[in-house]
Amino acid sequence: MTTSPGQPPEASLPPAQGAAVPPGDTAPSKAGLIQLLLDPRSLQTLMIAGGSLLTLGLVIWLVVIGVFNEPLHAALGLGAANLGLLVAGVAVADRTRYRIAGRGVAMLASLLLPLNLWFYDAQGLISLEGGGHLWLPALACCVAYAVVARVLKDSLFVYAFVGGVAMTGMLFLADAHVGHFWEVMAPSTLLVVLGAACVHAERLFPELTPREEDVAFTRGDFGLAFFRAGHAAMGAGLGLLLGGRLAGRFYETLFDGRGWFEVPDVATVGAAQLTAFGLALVGAYTYAYSRFALGGRRFLLFSMLSLFWSLVIGVDLLGIEFTESLFVGMLAVVSVGCYAATRLYASPRGETTEESANYVAADEAETLAPALRATGAACANVALVLVLLQLMRGLFVPEGGLLAFHLGLGYCLAGAATLAAQLLKAVDSKTEGPAGGRASVDRLVGPAFAAAMLVSGLAAVLPFAAVSGAGLVALQAAVPLALLAWGYTSVKQRDEAVFAAEGGAILMTTLTAPLLLAGPSVGVAVLAAATAAVFAIASTMSPRRAPALLAPVMTALAAWQLIAVYELGVHGPLLVASLLGVAAIAVDAFRPTGRLGVAGLGLTVLAAVGGALLAANRLVADEASAGLLGLLVSQAAIGFVGSWLTKDRRGRHLLLLSGGLGVIMAALTLNAVSVLSGVQRFELLVASVGAAILAAGHVGWWRENLGDPTQKRPTGVDLNLWIGSLLTSVPLCLGLLASRLMGDGLGEVWSALHNGGVVLVALAMLASGVLCRLRATSLTGGAMMALYLVSLVFLLHVPDELQNVAVYLMAGGAGLFGGAVLLSVYRDRLMELPGRIREGEGVFAVLKWR
Repeated sequence: MTTSPGQPPEASLPPAQGAAVPPGDTAPSKAGLIQLLLDPRSLQTLMIAGGSLLTLGLVIWLVVIGVFNEPLHAALGLGAANLGLLVAGVAVADRTRYRIAGRGVAMLASLLLPLNLWFYDAQGLISLEGGGHLWLPALACCVAYAVVARVLKDSLFVYAFVGGVAMTGMLFLADAHVGHFWEVMAPSTLLVVLGAACVHAERLFPELTPREEDVAFTRGDFGLAFFRAGHAAMGAGLGLLLGGRLAGRFYETLFDGRGWFEVPDVATVGAAQLTAFGLALVGAYTYAYSRFALGGRRFLLFSMLSLFWSLVIGVDLLGIEFTESLFVGMLAVVSVGCYAATRLYASPRGETTEESANYVAADEAETLAPALRATGAACANVALVLVLLQLMRGLFVPEGGLLAFHLGLGYCLAGAATLAAQLLKAVDSKTEGPAGGRASVDRLVGPAFAAAMLVSGLAAVLPFAAVSGAGLVALQAAVPLALLAWGYTSVKQRDEAVFAAEGGAILMTTLTAPLLLAGPSVGVAVLAAATAAVFAIASTMSPRRAPALLAPVMTALAAWQLIAVYELGVHGPLLVASLLGVAAIAVDAFRPTGRLGVAGLGLTVLAAVGGALLAANRLVADEASAGLLGLLVSQAAIGFVGSWLTKDRRGRHLLLLSGGLGVIMAALTLNAVSVLSGVQRFELLVASVGAAILAAGHVGWWRENLGDPTQKRPTGVDLNLWIGSLLTSVPLCLGLLASRLMGDGLGEVWSALHNGGVVLVALAMLASGVLCRLRATSLTGGAMMALYLVSLVFLLHVPDELQNVAVYLMAGGAGLFGGAVLLSVYRDRLMELPGRIREGEGVFAVLKWR
């Protein structure tokens, strides 16, 4: 039996897929049945039948209500004469050699068609005031225009058709059952939407046609007519909208008390202002699209004006007064517009002969591009400086001061616009850089600064990021770290990315100095540590000395802040000894020297014993503290890391014992300083033991996969995975249900721990199960997540709590999704990482240094 390439043999498939169908069994499969039911031809038949029945029912309904009962002899005679004239003109133009005369008669008849509508209204046959549907005969006029244009192949009737559609829409709005004709928004919306549709209809026609009789239905004839008619309709709609807004703006000054009209809704009603904002954006987009489609400087100018107008409408819509952030945002928007215009002018398409339109565009580019580029750069730089000053004022000036500034939503929007402007500036600087398209190494500094300040602004605005001061600045480290990661993966832009990351770290260092005046704090320590990490990574990727010198300085600053905050007068030396010891072990692991590893082993073990003795003394004296707990946890982690690094078997055992001793003493200290009840402590203890067993199961699974796959799989791994999963999940789920039922009775911190902790544990177990293909963690994590979602029913009467839970879900989902995306993107690189570390390639060459 053979199989197609890339397909597994039938024997390797599950029975449901690999089993053959009995010869006598001809029943269709479920997939085949669904495909039969959803056959496109069957659906099309149903649509035609349904549409026919709908039309027939509508006609019968109109007859029943008496629409056709009144005699319309005069109207029918006028309509018949007009229609006869139109048919005669079309026939003469299409079937005789008097084409010009026939077209003239047809055009005259087309111009007379709207007079029939006036006659109907004037004679009260189909009166707007009487509730008549005058738009129905107008629709018939549109159909007549379309038929004439199609038969005569004359693009002049396109303008009549577009005008007829606009007339039909206006009459529909004037219908007594609609009554929106005298409003500003309805007619302007109709005209703008119609204009945009006609402009885009130009692309529906081909540039060339193989048949000579269809040469009129090309983009240069009918398409261009739709394009021009669309711009006429859009201009009328935007002009009407502008007039309504101006009348509303100056109503009290010019028109109040005259009784001419009331204040237009477009100036006062929020929904109307939102619609006006959308129409202005549609106009800006359509004009920009026209610049791409046919070229022309006027379209770009109209697009910029429409965009600026949309900004003005947006300000009125949001009820925002003119502030500093608004000024910065406008500067950034102007910069973005200038660079966008520069890009458009710099890329004329097609031939550039002196007779072509593209040659004119290229000539315009040489004239306007430098001015646009200079304006864009100036606006982007000024906006960046102002955003930086606003951030410093928001961080360091007390609230209520003369120069105080509030980091709010306006700042974030202005920062985002500034970031966009700086990015366009960086792209433009590379395009206009030296030969080879390579720009200066500092072109990414501006975007890095703007992104870092935007991160701080977002952290200050978002409700779940309860940080301030140094914490806001510390979050900026995400930007230079991302730049370093990009520089590591991109060799061509490595120098630029590293230089920009160094600039971002220097910005963080500059913002750290004023924070030191407020005294030692954890926030400053975190900030210094984050800055030190950036400088340390940058020093391995850059030949410059500054990062290598600043990294230890910021590390020392972070250590000094922590020692001062937690008063580690006794704990500090022990922690430093443990760190020095594990550092010596790490150096000896990569560059074996013998003595250095022994010294590091002795120092680490002695420090761990000293920490255990200190903890025993404090526990007996009932003087346990959080600082002591942090010391013990740190020493336990250092012991386990050292056991993984060392190559000495006896040393590994000693370090494991020191790590275990630290865990035991840390547990006793935690029990002494904890304010939790006995049940809560038992829950955390069981969950911690389960997590440890689960980690041991994963380690066993890892070693099992590194071994001989033909050997029998040990049962201890499966047992550890199942027991660890259950011990980790069951206590947390029970605690979650208790917190849901009792509300804040267990404490806000305890409830928040379950709201966020259960999501974190569930997603982690689910991710490990999917990635490692482990049934225990997959089922347990999925069950935890399902229980968490079901438990939200208990929060329906607590909207604030439900909002917090939603934030946890969003954060967990975003993390899981982003992690999966990153793993998929960098899969090949991660697979090569062990070999690169072993061979000392790239940034890992530092491991081969002396």
